[in-house]
Amino acid sequence: MFGLYRFFYTLFSVVLWSLISWWFIYRQEYNYIFSPSIGLTYAGYILVVSGLLIVSWSIIKYGFMEFSGLNTFTEKQYAENTKPELNISGMNALVRHPIYSGILLAMLGLFLCLPTQMAVIGIVISVFYLEIGIRLEEKKLEDEFGNSYRQYKMSVKKVIPWLY
Repeated sequence: MFGLYRFFYTLFSVVLWSLISWWFIYRQEYNYIFSPSIGLTYAGYILVVSGLLIVSWSIIKYGFMEFSGLNTFTEKQYAENTKPELNISGMNALVRHPIYSGILLAMLGLFLCLPTQMAVIGIVISVFYLEIGIRLEEKKLEDEFGNSYRQYKMSVKKVIPWLY
């Protein structure tokens, strides 16, 4: 069942963010909250690239087929006596959801490049949207890993190291 959730969540996400990105990029007028300096703009570019690298690295690490939910259609589920191990190393030692961290980092960078009301609205919508994804994902992980995941949740923050 999780595979179908993951597949449809991923499909919905790609379509939604593609439409939002297209609208944002091709919009002709921007209402700036403040005028971005060259330094803030370059900092924004660095955050966007860093966020996208974190997302890409995490998807590669988790495996694209599993991450996207496509493995539901191509692979059999785990055998009864084999289970994946809970990964708490690398980026997962800092945050439980590095993909979502990368997305938020990239969005913050976009805001620094284009400090508009639409960017703020996009960040707010993304936080709510990602929180839904986190709750669904954590329910699945608690079902899969039980007490070890609950202990991991108590020691590692969701998306922002040491804060949230």
